[in-house]
Amino acid sequence: MRPGDPLGITRFSEYEKLQIAFGFGQSFAGILDVYNQIERLLGADKPFAEIRTEAILLANSAKRSIVDMSAARYNKALYLATLFIVREGDDPAKWDMHTAESYIQDWAAEGLSEQDFFILSASAVRGFKEKFNNIKDGVRREEERLSAITTSRLG
Repeated sequence: MRPGDPLGITRFSEYEKLQIAFGFGQSFAGILDVYNQIERLLGADKPFAEIRTEAILLANSAKRSIVDMSAARYNKALYLATLFIVREGDDPAKWDMHTAESYIQDWAAEGLSEQDFFILSASAVRGFKEKFNNIKDGVRREEERLSAITTSRLG
């Protein structure tokens, strides 16, 4: 399919679900976000019972995401890519999990790189690039802080 081509109702519906799963609900960034929310919650000026309830709900959400990720046959990025890459002769208005998995199996048999599919999928998810860059920036800042601490102790 070419950029800008209509996806069709079925593919668009699956796109909406998969972009959430890939970009937020089940991604590493999404899980990190849950823990950041828990940290902010624990420092909040709220009644203890409210903090405890919200923290439990957030932790359970993270656990469900981890279980969902481990139960999936393939990474969500690959499923998301199947919405945009269509075999010649296939109806672009139709999409189902069985066909998507056959596409992915073919890609694996051909030795295609999973990184290409990740990049395609990441570019299709609204807000993912910004979230990913924020995490990278945070890691860089932590590395700089740790480097300064290590250097001062060793120096």
